[in-house]
Amino acid sequence: MIITLKKTAQEQVIVNKLYEELFKSTIDIIVEDFRGSGYRIIKEYTRGASLGIKRAVLFDETKFFIKIVEKVARENQVYDNRFYRDNKIFLNKIEKYCFHPGVLVLPFYEGKCLDEFLFSSTTSLSNKIGKIQYILNTTLDLFWLQNIKRGNNNLIWAENYIKGRMDSLINDIDSIEIDDKTIPAADFLSMSVRYLSAGKKYDLPPIKKMVEDVIILFYNYRPQFTSCVTADFQPPNIITSDDGFKHIDLSNSEANGDIAIDIGKFFNFITRFYRVSFLRDGVKLGNALKPIFKVNQHNLSLEIDIAKGNNFKNVAPYIEERFALKAASLSGDFHLIDRITLYKFVVNLITIRRHLNYRGLQDLLFANLIDSYAEIYDKILNI
Repeated sequence: MIITLKKTAQEQVIVNKLYEELFKSTIDIIVEDFRGSGYRIIKEYTRGASLGIKRAVLFDETKFFIKIVEKVARENQVYDNRFYRDNKIFLNKIEKYCFHPGVLVLPFYEGKCLDEFLFSSTTSLSNKIGKIQYILNTTLDLFWLQNIKRGNNNLIWAENYIKGRMDSLINDIDSIEIDDKTIPAADFLSMSVRYLSAGKKYDLPPIKKMVEDVIILFYNYRPQFTSCVTADFQPPNIITSDDGFKHIDLSNSEANGDIAIDIGKFFNFITRFYRVSFLRDGVKLGNALKPIFKVNQHNLSLEIDIAKGNNFKNVAPYIEERFALKAASLSGDFHLIDRITLYKFVVNLITIRRHLNYRGLQDLLFANLIDSYAEIYDKILNI
């Protein structure tokens, strides 16, 4: 699959000079507290789709994490919210160094990204499962069940957001090339889909219709409350250590959100999106997959076994089901279980737009989207 963007679509332009000036000003302020002892950049973080500055910096014997990227101004506001401030699973920002809305300075937390831990070949599966359960249960107790407001929901926001993402795909993609056939984006998204996965066959609606179905299903399984969410609860954003863990990206957080999006995003990552994340960031995978897309008249076919080579393929559904039931029971919202499944589709729709410029990932991104709709078919539509 080769995606051609419309000529009118403009690449995101990051003003690196401004970011570097902010970084230098931040350094100057911190150095004053260390009596001009100087500093050393000990690590530059380049993972993720957001561009900008993410650096671990050493001053004397003290380490800080300095972040100057898009949405940092919003993230600064989140750190001021009482449900995030002084919470055991988050870091507290260092207020006096955040002199500009676009600068976030945090104490450096020693540890390893959770995705590196979970997909390490030297860590036992039982240790990985234990770590997942500990992080989920702790986050539920200390965060997701906080600030519950009964009778509230954010479905209008969700509907507008999903429709907006779909419209952006149609507007930003000019054409898609499959098997030497060039297909306009609107036609591609309107093709019925035949999906073959691990010997199982699905006859699915067009992607455009999938989006419409998911919006309707959200209203059928509407949340009964809002609560705190990070809205980006993925293993790369979680640092784990011997004494606990910290979630380090709050740029999408909401004090009045749907906890299903966090849970759905987490399990979508360990079963699907991890491949995109690692390949995007140049991390080699020993079990690379190649989706096979074909076009036959007005139909699209896809063949791939998303779960192939994934150590979590047998245990992830079990862990998710048990945890979702626990969260639903404690919150009193048993539609939560279905929304977790629905949000996986939404997450995969969002990530397509964010990764359109990454050649070599586009097949996998659309395969993830179709596979997540097949999960909706199995768990919701076909019951």
